[in-house]
Amino acid sequence: MSNSQKRLPATSHSTSSRYDLQTQRHGFRTWFLSSQDNIGLAAAMMLVGLASLSLQDALVKLISQQTTLWQLQAFRGSLNLVLLLVIVAPLIGVKRWRPKKTGWVILRGALQMAAMLFFFGAAPLIDLTQMAAGLYTFPLFVGLFGFWFNDKPGIWRILAILTGFTGSALVLQPDLQQLSIFSLMPIAAGFCYAWFVIITRTKCRHEEPLVLVFVSNIVIAASGWLMMILLTLYPLSHSLQINNPFLLSANSPLTWIVLLVVFVCSILNTTGNMCLSKAYQSADSTLLAPIDYSYLIIATCWGVLLFADLPDAMSILGLMLIALGGIIVMLRGRLLVEVKN
Repeated sequence: MSNSQKRLPATSHSTSSRYDLQTQRHGFRTWFLSSQDNIGLAAAMMLVGLASLSLQDALVKLISQQTTLWQLQAFRGSLNLVLLLVIVAPLIGVKRWRPKKTGWVILRGALQMAAMLFFFGAAPLIDLTQMAAGLYTFPLFVGLFGFWFNDKPGIWRILAILTGFTGSALVLQPDLQQLSIFSLMPIAAGFCYAWFVIITRTKCRHEEPLVLVFVSNIVIAASGWLMMILLTLYPLSHSLQINNPFLLSANSPLTWIVLLVVFVCSILNTTGNMCLSKAYQSADSTLLAPIDYSYLIIATCWGVLLFADLPDAMSILGLMLIALGGIIVMLRGRLLVEVKN
């Protein structure tokens, strides 16, 4: 048998393998981008996504004494970009990397970065339940800002917004005599995330989801590296840094634990956002609203397991009021975005 004859089966097998791989990738892209309703799949993806993101948030709080916010964002954002380019993009595919509305897409990324700054910035000083409660005021702000888009809130949404903010006050329990900016940061995170949601829905709804995530991570990584450089060249006074070194310091010595947690957080973040995107493609957001608020329960569970932060009766009541107000706003509002990044 000639050498050419011997190579024929191998060549045929190689061609078949490449064809099968391309078919699998095309099939995955078709499945992931499909907009067909599947409530069971949507619920499962939602729970997996929320569990992933809440664990990420808990791990960030866990290492907040060993690193800085800017160091964390720089490394995690950079690693996210690598994962998106090397793994996610080849699986899903991108028709056009350049955004259709570059300015709005960058502003969206900046708002996400601001929300993360406020959300994680107070992590060393408050418990995970309080962080979650502050962030999940975002549907209330979305409902409140509806009048900007000729979506004036009715009496039910006004009552729901008041109910949700009352719940936030019960969870956060701010001491008015010793009120500090750090105690208000979780609500500021919800405020920024609300505008992130509104801009995604009204200005970026026709952008490719992977491009939105990619640009957001560019902004997050760039902000982290820039703040590390600025705070190294122009450090804040020691009296300021001592109050919250996680937020106000440039960097800290890298350890294997920190690098490992950053790597795990990057995987959790990418997985969580992909699952949530698929969930919102597979079912109406009004059906997913109650499941979305399971984040509050999951985050509370992580707080108990990792930090022994057992919520009191007042906090539990506050979480219930936040969920009730948010669900009513979601059910009656028309601006809630169907993407969480």
